[in-house]
Amino acid sequence: MKTIKTLPTKTELQEIFEYKDGNLYWKKTYSKAEKGSIVGWVEKNGYRACSLNGIRYRVHRLVFALHYENCPDILDHINGDKTDNRIENLRPATIVQNNVNRRHNRNNKIGLKGVCADQGKFKASIKINNRSKHLGYFNTPEEAHSVYMMAAKAIYGEFAWTKNSVST
Repeated sequence: MKTIKTLPTKTELQEIFEYKDGNLYWKKTYSKAEKGSIVGWVEKNGYRACSLNGIRYRVHRLVFALHYENCPDILDHINGDKTDNRIENLRPATIVQNNVNRRHNRNNKIGLKGVCADQGKFKASIKINNRSKHLGYFNTPEEAHSVYMMAAKAIYGEFAWTKNSVST
């Protein structure tokens, strides 16, 4: 299992960073970063990260710790945007909750989460406890997606990714 790095204390973070509109800014020149510049870089996986005392941190974890003293093992970006680190867009989550709050898979040719073409119809399905549950066959992808969205809301509540998916 992955170990979570110990974050600096809230007091230490307040001495180093200024938070504004979802971004952290350096309060003073730090290593190669200039005072007032935005903290970090965007990694290949889409998260903003930074290095502090030779340790790499994801910025959303630092933002959360700066506001709440500590940070849970898993944080969810409510709107699905990994670079949107506004405190109101971050919430504690379980692994399952974090995983269900995702857009459709890139391999999904239909472009709607929970929907695939199957035998001339559109099949709706949802994952529950890592198993696929069949929700039915439908004449249109929109019908199948609507059924998926209702099931996702019922099963996963506020964590369900039920926005009309357009691949970004």
